[in-house]
Amino acid sequence: EKEIGNLFPQIKSEILSRPRDIRQFKLDCAKMLQRVRDQLIVQPEPDQFTAKLRPGGLFELEYMVSCLSVLACVENPALAHKSYDEIVEELARQHAGLSGALLCLRTLQLEIRLFGHDDMRFSELPDPVLRHLLSAMNCRDIPELVDEIEKALKTCDALISDFFSEIDWSDVPDWKETRVEWL
Repeated sequence: EKEIGNLFPQIKSEILSRPRDIRQFKLDCAKMLQRVRDQLIVQPEPDQFTAKLRPGGLFELEYMVSCLSVLACVENPALAHKSYDEIVEELARQHAGLSGALLCLRTLQLEIRLFGHDDMRFSELPDPVLRHLLSAMNCRDIPELVDEIEKALKTCDALISDFFSEIDWSDVPDWKETRVEWL
């Protein structure tokens, strides 16, 4: 078991850095994102206490970080030898707003888990919960909090738009995932 565990980083690096058909990869990613959007993503009000399953939310942002990580490792094989956190740091240097968006939505999700008031409007939260939330999010009031969340959501939308810029979304519903085409 220990030998297998020691081989894992090497195998991971080899797979992540291996050249692949990028169009196929992006279409596979688009198909999965579309599936998630169809089955899980809902449109809350802007001032609802929700972070994960909303358009541009934490689920989509983390998914895009994963997609970008694979692409970055193909383009720069040295990245494949780094930890996930190091890869995310590199992506943050390349994509404006990524760090802030991750911090915002991860913090919001932690607060939701901590207090369990999913989907409530901020104005409906018990006062101690709202005060704690505002403090954790470094915001003075609800409008500032909503602005910070909307900024994070827009960052995710921009990443999605940029990543899939060459993809015709009308092709996605009929796209059939197949085995990875390694080059």
